[in-house]
Amino acid sequence: MKPISPDLRARIVEVYEEGQLSYATVAERFCVSESSVKNFVKHGEQRERLTRNQRRMAKPFCLMSLEKRS
Repeated sequence: MKPISPDLRARIVEVYEEGQLSYATVAERFCVSESSVKNFVKHGEQRERLTRNQRRMAKPFCLMSLEKRS
């Protein structure tokens, strides 16, 4: 089974937090388990923190490496 992307997790949480759908309905809509939806909602703050850390740790693009290949 492939891991669920951060973008999809964020969308799942967003749909659930709109308040109109249950865990089960959101899970069915996105083809994930109900427990996954619960976990994504429960750990929403951790997800946001992880996203900030990923941006901070991203390596800058280097044109020098492309120029050396030519």
